[in-house]
Amino acid sequence: MKLRAIFLTLLLSLCLAACGKGGKLVEEGVELIRTEDVANHEKALACFEEADEAGNLDGSFMAGYTYDWILEAGAGQDFEKARGYYEKSPDNPYAKICLAFLYKNGQGVEADEEKAKEYMKAAYDELMPDKLTEAESKIYNAEALMLNGVLFAIPDLLGEESVDYAKALEWWEKSAELGNATAMNNIGNLYYRGNGVEQDYAKALEWYEKSAELGNATAMTNIGNLYYDGYGVEQDYAKALEWYEKSAELGNDWAMNNIGNLYYNGNGVTQDYAKALEWYEKSAELGNAVAMNSIGNLYYRGNGVTQDYAKAKEWWEKAAELGYANAMNNIGAMYYEGYGVEQDYAKAMEWYEKAAELGNANAMNNIGAMYYEGYGVEQDYAGAMEWWEK
Repeated sequence: MKLRAIFLTLLLSLCLAACGKGGKLVEEGVELIRTEDVANHEKALACFEEADEAGNLDGSFMAGYTYDWILEAGAGQDFEKARGYYEKSPDNPYAKICLAFLYKNGQGVEADEEKAKEYMKAAYDELMPDKLTEAESKIYNAEALMLNGVLFAIPDLLGEESVDYAKALEWWEKSAELGNATAMNNIGNLYYRGNGVEQDYAKALEWYEKSAELGNATAMTNIGNLYYDGYGVEQDYAKALEWYEKSAELGNDWAMNNIGNLYYNGNGVTQDYAKALEWYEKSAELGNAVAMNSIGNLYYRGNGVTQDYAKAKEWWEKAAELGYANAMNNIGAMYYEGYGVEQDYAKAMEWYEKAAELGNANAMNNIGAMYYEGYGVEQDYAGAMEWWEK
């Protein structure tokens, strides 16, 4: 689920309804944000900050949102400034949601899971329909309904105990009735995974297709996945590629990565490592850690490129920085084997442990092997068994 897209569609709609002193500036800024032009995003920020100076809290919130979600890292993104602007709008539930993410991720502030949950729960309480004023209900649109579903569906937001997929489905169906493509895709996900409903790939496909008809690139990728795996449909790599290409044209990084996989494995196309690399690189440019890891694999194995352990490590490190456990395990293996680096069991263990903390079973197995052999650690059969049992 793309949280950036969720918030963007939601908050643009809400802020277009901004009124009062400085309201026109907010509207002007929102229109600028709708474009893909980075220069326009900077102009939008200027509008929001001017509205903030005029005392408009919608401007304050949108200035924070721009620093947080719109501007890119290294190009103006500033989580501390975002937090400052959000805190100027203490009664804005969407500011609370964004503050929750800052505290959860430790962005611009020390990470604090409890504070994050407090902000999210407070926002949720305020967003319930029976808590809204008549004026607020006028902008309680498809995006807001869809967000309520998100609150119920993601454990990290309100806590595991608050997850209720049936309620998420209820909210997303209301949003879908109003034409929200993201909600349609989310309903498809529930049926795909069997969350709150009986698993049903045919129904998942039905909802993905509805969403895709409205131009939702994620839904297009999901349809491609169904054809790739043969879930609910006859396996068809050609159709998978067709849907991935449609999604990739809209800039979906997962579709690009998946096209790379088709070429890497020769599924439905002639195996072509060079084309695989080309698609992985397109995906990686958009920040996809899995694609970065795959590029590392190509260099490590010398598939379609000259074998280069240094480049493999470079790409795996990029993926690891984004929290991808497989890449961490791969770096650990480099230090374990001494490929492209000086053999170092201590560093191997360090990377394996990082991956294991994220639930990577291969890394757990590797840690067990190190204890079994006594490489870099005191030989410990009990310790090895403990890791292998995990």
